[in-house]
Amino acid sequence: MSRWKIGRQWLEQGLGLASGLIAVSFPLSAHAEDSAVPVDGAAAASAPRHWELSLGATFSDGSYGQAQRTDVAAFPLSLRYATRGFWFRVTVPYVILRGPINLLDTPQPGDGAGKAFGPGGAHDGAPGPPFFLPTGAQVQGGVPGELRVLPSIHSDGIGDISLTAGYRFDLGERTHLSMSSRLKVPTASVEDGLGTGKVDVTLGGDIGRDIGRATITVGTRRRFTGRPAGTDLRDTWAIAGDFGYRLGKGVMAGLDYEWRQSVTPGFSPAHDLTAWTSLPLKRDWRLELYGGTGFGRGSASAIGGVSVRWKFD
Repeated sequence: MSRWKIGRQWLEQGLGLASGLIAVSFPLSAHAEDSAVPVDGAAAASAPRHWELSLGATFSDGSYGQAQRTDVAAFPLSLRYATRGFWFRVTVPYVILRGPINLLDTPQPGDGAGKAFGPGGAHDGAPGPPFFLPTGAQVQGGVPGELRVLPSIHSDGIGDISLTAGYRFDLGERTHLSMSSRLKVPTASVEDGLGTGKVDVTLGGDIGRDIGRATITVGTRRRFTGRPAGTDLRDTWAIAGDFGYRLGKGVMAGLDYEWRQSVTPGFSPAHDLTAWTSLPLKRDWRLELYGGTGFGRGSASAIGGVSVRWKFD
């Protein structure tokens, strides 16, 4: 059995396990303490220091304007430290790729609990895989964006390690501003199409407003892209809007939308709409699920993921 099939089975089993956990999480959430969930920006910014360990699985599928489809699965392991309004996270992913595109970066799980409730703000990651076409396709493919048949890649390995830091400022009782920066460490294999071998830096900012049980967040980010020799990759912008709602007993749900430019000039931007939920399993554990779809040739057709998070002092 191929490593890709094994990885996909792992993801399917994880999603099946998550579905079972959902069934039991609602009675468990009745015993969870709502004090563990920030109720506004001021509460989140004044929270005591803590650590958080998370393990997740993400999957995306799409053609991205090409003749063949590409599947990407990633399994990120993250450790995050937070104190007051500051936080720092390191993420080490394992990634599986099947398709004709090269990955610009390993798909990022974001901060969990929906972007609207993320401790560092809305725009740390994207659910769909950041990608670019192989160098030969860029110079031999004719008109940018046209359908073409490219050699398919079947590979897996350690993805790009991510170092992310941010700070959340209170602008009032229920309004907050979040700033973040992310460094992509090029640890993924260039030969296997899992990365570019270059450092990327992403700067982001968003503003959020708590309205009763809901939080609305809008923001933007700028990626400064490392350019491998022989490519014409460019720096890109992304814009997002996020809505989250506290259903009570520690249960949260919401919708995220993101638009982002393609790093390859002439190719369509990505538009992603994602629904998510975050459920307490017990006081220091949470289960988070998301699923969605993309719109346009530059987007994934299907996006899904699951993660389990453990918070400790």
